[in-house]
Amino acid sequence: MPMPVNPPPGSSAALGGPCPDPFPGNPRWAATFLRLSAIAFWSAAGILHAEAPERGQPGTIADRPLPLSADEAGRVTVFQSGDDGVHSYRIPALVTANDGGLLLFAEARKESWKDKSPTDLVMKRSTDGGRTWSPAERLADGGEDACMDPVPLVDREGGRVMVFFTRWPARDHSSFGTTAWMIVSEDHGRTWTAPRDVTARMVKPGRSIQGFGPGRGLQMAEGSRFAKRLVVPVRSTVKGGPRIVHATFSDDGGTTWRTGEPAAGGVNELTIAESTPGKLVLNRRESEARYRAFSEDGGATWTPQERDPGLATVRNGCHGCLFGSEGVLLFTTPAGIPAANSFDNRANLTIHRSLDGGRTWPQRHTLHARASGYSDLTRLRDGRLALVFEAADTPGFTLAGNRDRWMRLDVMILPAEVLSPARWFGAPQPR
Repeated sequence: MPMPVNPPPGSSAALGGPCPDPFPGNPRWAATFLRLSAIAFWSAAGILHAEAPERGQPGTIADRPLPLSADEAGRVTVFQSGDDGVHSYRIPALVTANDGGLLLFAEARKESWKDKSPTDLVMKRSTDGGRTWSPAERLADGGEDACMDPVPLVDREGGRVMVFFTRWPARDHSSFGTTAWMIVSEDHGRTWTAPRDVTARMVKPGRSIQGFGPGRGLQMAEGSRFAKRLVVPVRSTVKGGPRIVHATFSDDGGTTWRTGEPAAGGVNELTIAESTPGKLVLNRRESEARYRAFSEDGGATWTPQERDPGLATVRNGCHGCLFGSEGVLLFTTPAGIPAANSFDNRANLTIHRSLDGGRTWPQRHTLHARASGYSDLTRLRDGRLALVFEAADTPGFTLAGNRDRWMRLDVMILPAEVLSPARWFGAPQPR
């Protein structure tokens, strides 16, 4: 069944709102809207079901449907490859500012889709819950260098928004010349400081930054001795020594930072979330696997990494988003398809849910059944969730050489009920 049609790049069409007619020669936009709403209702996110849980069986799906509106099931394209002369937009990160605005950050790869090609850091802002978006704003000009791996986070106390990213020199991709940078907004993303080198704050002396996250950082919840702690996921390295993953954190609103101990195990892109107050979960990418670790001291130390058998992944791996709220963990990543000569297996963006702190993931649901990649989640002030993800309409990531105007960054709004242990999508769950 077809997916909902996206508004054209740069349009101000609302999520679930009127879209230009996709059928040539048909001027009846109102009829098109109704048709697209029906498609979105039944196929984009399924139907949520209220549950009558059996004793000892949390999350059991019952038969009474909870309606899902077209607004919640719809999606809108925020960045399209080729817009503003940029070859590709990748690696999205999404946060909700204290004023309720959505801030979407991305790598603007100016000349190529390839990693570490000339790349700027850009942002768009939405003040209406993701329905419409501002023009793109360039926050960091990489020139010939690459500004990569954005990690934004918001301090709930003062509203300060901080964005961390790495700068890879054009002629040195070893990571030993890579530096860490930060930009700050004191007015919910309306204006920004100039980028500032913060390498010495983010990694221990003698180490080099290899990357942040990527994806949203976090502030720990009230109710524990680490309340209000800001946490940034980091990858670092040293010549002749090991590469590591760890958290760097601040207890004073981002003025000073401390580097935690590494999570023993492998190194790759990682995401961190809070499962319950004071307890952090780290989840890391690996080829055909996910690895996890746990911290009960605010990211200062971690358990050794272990394989997470409950999460789907793809060959060569793909970064995913771990999100926690009210004792519920969500994880989004492509579950994969068989690869072919013209595309790889990154497809079937899937949302997983855990009710036991990331130990098991019994529930999952496919949100986008075509090419999909990196994703990020944030919670809106009304309780709903905004999901951004790399998307295309090919079966998987294309293997074509130029990849012109191929990838886009879409935002989908999910209902608040995905965080309710008693409810979940009613569509059949893949195993």
